[in-house]
Amino acid sequence: MEMAEGALELQMRAVQSGACEKLAWRAAEIREHFRLLYKNEGKLLLKLFPMLNDEGAVSLVLNGDKSPQLMELITNRTQGKTMNAKMHSAYLSLQQRVNAIYDEELDKNDQNKIPGIKQILEKKQGLFRMNMMGKRVNFACRSVITPDPYLDIDEIGIPEIFAKKLTFTEPINIFNKAHMRQLVCNGPNVHPGANYVVNSSNKKQMLDGMFPGFSSEDEDFRKRMGIAKGLEPANTDKLRQPIK
Repeated sequence: MEMAEGALELQMRAVQSGACEKLAWRAAEIREHFRLLYKNEGKLLLKLFPMLNDEGAVSLVLNGDKSPQLMELITNRTQGKTMNAKMHSAYLSLQQRVNAIYDEELDKNDQNKIPGIKQILEKKQGLFRMNMMGKRVNFACRSVITPDPYLDIDEIGIPEIFAKKLTFTEPINIFNKAHMRQLVCNGPNVHPGANYVVNSSNKKQMLDGMFPGFSSEDEDFRKRMGIAKGLEPANTDKLRQPIK
């Protein structure tokens, strides 16, 4: 379906002036919009959406062409006898798929369901509230599920003092050595940072206020730099052999 010349410009002016509220764009309108962009920004579009030419997109056929025609496949699978009925059925199916993004239970016909946002939030609440809160386990603390709108669905909110004191161990290896050294240099007050270093004798060396009352922040930073330079991966050759 082609749009009348200048129809898109009139729609855009009406939307910008507030004369009408545009809630959805049809495929023909989007195509016309790209055509208008191509008049002035053709080189930019070619850079953003590179496409092979006909010579570089040759399809290989083995034992006859078995590639189905996409339009015929969609038309045959869509319910309805007339084109208007098929379009209405396709519209309802599209709306169900969009609803399933938020709640998978809203799409009863799809057998291969993908968890929606509601299911992801419920799983987050169950894992956090049932498996972590109140449990005396390492590297965990008490908190609440906050309604903070700035948190993603895979994040939780805890007080700042908990975030600074709650740590987890990360061994040093040849792949993360540079990153671990940077964490030690940052210390406990810069994110991401480290609170302490555990040496080969299993002793902790704290990185916050190494000499309270006697050293400045600059001196503490220099001492952390020295500790960071001495970080090396564990030598597995010196480990004891397991008892058989």
